Amino acid sequence: MTDTKSWVVSIKSGPNWGNSSQQRRLEEDLRNAVMRINQLRRGVNVQAVLGICYGKVKTRHLRGYLKVVGQNFWYLISENKYLYTDIIEPIGYQARQHDAAFQLQKSGIINRFTRAFIERFCDDQGSINWANWSNRSVGIMIWMDTCHEGCETEKPRRVLE
Repeated sequence: MTDTKSWVVSIKSGPNWGNSSQQRRLEEDLRNAVMRINQLRRGVNVQAVLGICYGKVKTRHLRGYLKVVGQNFWYLISENKYLYTDIIEPIGYQARQHDAAFQLQKSGIINRFTRAFIERFCDDQGSINWANWSNRSVGIMIWMDTCHEGCETEKPRRVLE
């Protein structure tokens, strides 16, 4: 960034942030920040910026602020045109790898809960045995206790008896 300009930057993670009232509030906050800086430091060129960390939207001037997205934003704050490809893209790749592992574990837990439900509350054809369900739910039986094998916390117990 150049020395001749002061920057007021609000950063959002992605292009689809906030509802209309939140966006209006941001515009107001940026306008107020620019006004205060101009009052304190006369003659300074102040630029309000909405920086979006990822996305591929063209940089444009909106209602009193500059909207800078993705690689353009990272260049604006670092003056390094390779920052996005050297650092930010690999972080996204690592996040996708962790997400895949998370989804795999989540699927396993859902499968265990489903199996426990079927074993306790379904007949041999897979239909819910409503009489069994209602008899067990009178005391609000927490049936997930079998799904807590290996859990370090105490197994859930019957509540509201």
